[in-house]
Amino acid sequence: MNERDVQDALVALAARTGGPMTHAQLRALGLSPRAIARRIANGRLTVAFRGVYTLGGPLDLRGRLSAAHMAAGAASAASHWSSLALLGVADHPGDACHVSVRGGRAPRTRPGIVVHRIAAAPPLIVVRGVPATTAARTLLDVACLAGPARLGRLVDEALVRRLTSEAELARTCAEHRGRRGVAVLAAVLGSGRAAPARSELERRLLAAVTAAELPRPLVNRLVAGHEVDFAWPLQRVIVETDGMAAHGHRRALERDHARDAALATHGWLVLRFTWRQVVGSPAAVAARIAEVLAVRAAA
Repeated sequence: MNERDVQDALVALAARTGGPMTHAQLRALGLSPRAIARRIANGRLTVAFRGVYTLGGPLDLRGRLSAAHMAAGAASAASHWSSLALLGVADHPGDACHVSVRGGRAPRTRPGIVVHRIAAAPPLIVVRGVPATTAARTLLDVACLAGPARLGRLVDEALVRRLTSEAELARTCAEHRGRRGVAVLAAVLGSGRAAPARSELERRLLAAVTAAELPRPLVNRLVAGHEVDFAWPLQRVIVETDGMAAHGHRRALERDHARDAALATHGWLVLRFTWRQVVGSPAAVAARIAEVLAVRAAA
């Protein structure tokens, strides 16, 4: 092939893989080791990880994790913090990619890749073309690393995004009884948690609370005889999400006012937010809740 044909073939390969390509794939296109080295030297190829290359320019998260999977081998999968980032549950910390590899002996380490060796194959999913551990398994994997408070926020985010369920998390704990991290995850699941948010508006507000790293509320719980959307018992703060379907007429508004007054007699402060507020300004809603929680905690 002439130079133009080679470049066209490389572009087509990168389009199929999402960016990264292995040494073996380049050799299959007819590039010799010397030709590969020459392209690296002149900047036409960039080394992502040892044995994995790109056509230049930074890779996005999906591209980096795909490259790490290629470098670590077919038996690998994105895991730990990398899987959480790929699932959209947490930001990716730093440049190192985390992968889990099943095998009896430790896999070969590569710069920029944190390899976790596991004895048995974990449950996997494919996210944007990249094999990754499931949300439930990943939360167990990071349980001891995150600590209870942060793990609680990660669990909430995974539940809000419907990536797992409390039943699946409980099964994961039962299946790995005695393993490091199980006690932490089980404690988070048993720490007064309620069912996940039931409506899209509730899920959006819980996502805003999680993103702002506020204390986890109880969800859809009975407080003083009334079921409330969100409750922070220590600060005695309740947040209600007012969708027009449930709160758009006079009798419903009167009922809500009477309910808020009854809760106030028990020392609870009720905040109400509309769909427009939660969807249009989630950060402002979270900031208001944070302000009230701080004031009530100091009182």
